[in-house]
Amino acid sequence: MCIRDSINFHDNTKLRPGRFEVSRTVGGVAVPLDHYNVANYVIRTVGSAQIESQAVTSSANFSGRRLVDVVLPVRVKTGVDFRRMQRDLGRESYQFPGGTWVGSDNRALSTDDNSAPYLDIPHAAKPGPSGLPSIPWISNFLLWDDYAAHPAYVVPNYAAAYTTRAAASRYFEETVSATYLRLDTAKAPLDDRRVRLALNYAFDREALRGTILSKDVVHATQMVVPGLAGHNDGLDKMVRPYDPAKAKALLAEAKADGVPVDTEIVLYGAPHRFSGAGEVMEAFLTMYKAIGLNVKLTNLEPGQYNKMVSKPFDENRPPTALLNLHDNTLDPVISVTPKYTCAGYTSMVCDKTVDDTIAKVTALSGEERVKGWQELFRIMYEDVAADVWMYYMVGYASIGKRVNYTNYTITNNEVRVQDFTFK
Repeated sequence: MCIRDSINFHDNTKLRPGRFEVSRTVGGVAVPLDHYNVANYVIRTVGSAQIESQAVTSSANFSGRRLVDVVLPVRVKTGVDFRRMQRDLGRESYQFPGGTWVGSDNRALSTDDNSAPYLDIPHAAKPGPSGLPSIPWISNFLLWDDYAAHPAYVVPNYAAAYTTRAAASRYFEETVSATYLRLDTAKAPLDDRRVRLALNYAFDREALRGTILSKDVVHATQMVVPGLAGHNDGLDKMVRPYDPAKAKALLAEAKADGVPVDTEIVLYGAPHRFSGAGEVMEAFLTMYKAIGLNVKLTNLEPGQYNKMVSKPFDENRPPTALLNLHDNTLDPVISVTPKYTCAGYTSMVCDKTVDDTIAKVTALSGEERVKGWQELFRIMYEDVAADVWMYYMVGYASIGKRVNYTNYTITNNEVRVQDFTFK
């Protein structure tokens, strides 16, 4: 620390300390503390930055030359060079907020988080500047090796990583998507429609808008987003309200009929799926416990998630509610066949009416096909209630000051001329 000679106190007196001492209080007594010793520090935050670059270059060239034999020989050269380059540069920063280094005891800021094992010995051997003592520091390489051997020592913040990638990358695109909880309709108590409806009424959809998620997200009711052929606009007016009293009544009715509503239900989260996904699942956990359900939350890494989302499913699995996100800007058949038919590779629904409807509509065309898909989505939402629909995730774009346009669910995939005007 340095106090400049030109700086005095309010009474124009000077204070020039000869030295500074650092101490900590132990049992009411000040004990000297060596602030140069890394053993007196714990690891609290760590982070990493990853850069992914892809370049595609296409080129063609032609050249020729000729010797012109005049008084002085002259070589004439000509050529042309065509070149095209496309670069995709992505930057991603995994940030671990305070307290997320948990070490071997799975607790933050505890004794096993001491910095001493990671001392950078070569750096500590260097003399300090201006005759000051050497300044020990921790080795990033040692810390990384320990993390690589024990990934559970750190809990990454995927939401921060997603935000960083979106802000720092040179090329980035958000897909059109609908978010929902996929319910395991084959396992009790989720095989009872009343329990599935209770999970819907226990979800406070407004609580997450403008808090965990963007205020612009739109309440979802079906697999395809508004504006696509087959979307049932009527369902958008029937979003189930937050009604925990009704949810409790449905559970009580199911329990009276012998449904094992006290069975533990596992909520599977996927923090990598979208920004804020981890916090969304924590909100679900709280809301479902509030109506008396026996639930627990397990977050999945991408590899675990990919196995969990597709068949074959474990026959001995518990009843589950899996966070999912689906994007489709084409015909609904691409979505409903794998997700809602008995043979669908990601389907947890097996209903003859649903299978027959999908088979019938698939063979139709034109307006009949559109109406057929709308009826299917009505069946899924009202009669089956196989999912807890959340939101259509909004897309964002940079809009000029002279343009009247509002971003919505399909902005990142298409901008319709009829949707904007000029000021």
